[in-house]
Amino acid sequence: MHTSLDLGSCWINGRTLRKALNYTKANHSLPVFQATERVAIDPYRDAYLLGAEFQKPFPFCTGNGVMATILDVDAVTQIYEFGLFKCTASAFESSLHWIKQDDTATEAVEALGRELLAGAWSKCYEFSRQVCDWGGGERVWGNLNRHYTADALQNELRCWFSGMAGNDIAAIEGGLNIKGLGVSFASKHLRLLDPNRYAVLDDVLSQGLGFALNPAGYALFMHELKRFQEKYAISHSLAHIEWAIFGLVRQSVRGQQPFIKQ
Repeated sequence: MHTSLDLGSCWINGRTLRKALNYTKANHSLPVFQATERVAIDPYRDAYLLGAEFQKPFPFCTGNGVMATILDVDAVTQIYEFGLFKCTASAFESSLHWIKQDDTATEAVEALGRELLAGAWSKCYEFSRQVCDWGGGERVWGNLNRHYTADALQNELRCWFSGMAGNDIAAIEGGLNIKGLGVSFASKHLRLLDPNRYAVLDDVLSQGLGFALNPAGYALFMHELKRFQEKYAISHSLAHIEWAIFGLVRQSVRGQQPFIKQ
């Protein structure tokens, strides 16, 4: 799909803007803003601040709700649609780029997940600990260890991971049968175990895209991710597609406070 962009009422989430300023070192006259605020920007005046000199500029939201980058300003651009959510191909790739740029832990946890799938089931407990650490789930890890001894949790995880030959509903339900795991962290386990097959559905994506945090909602989310991947011939894994969408959707979900005008 191709469309023009409304560049008259653009904004960027404060969290993303702080990152942009950190990387571009741009001079600006912005007022003080919070990470959760939406800051009004002008793609022409603020081009340097938005990363015009970068191959992967920083995504912002246009007046018609499409996430875009400065590369889209002077060109009719392809739009990716994921339900009601829309972004340009440039915004999608930039979002994924900056998430990867700040990531230091995923590769190691994925490597441990591959060991499990190759039969190293004795490492299930350590894998789960690393997943919870990766996802900022100290409380989740604490709850798991409150409900189970280390040996019991190891056994529960092994039964789950070694029996995931079914569909996406069965896969997520296996995690939900473990006390202390909800859809968010159950799907984090799945994603890090097999990023080509699974992705994360957390509160940000649930709020921003409308997918319920239950087995049916997760299965629908995975169905739509696979359809998106096929429709736009995207070579990234399902986990990386979700990452890119997450980085864009988060700007809206975590940017609910009123506009801060320049």
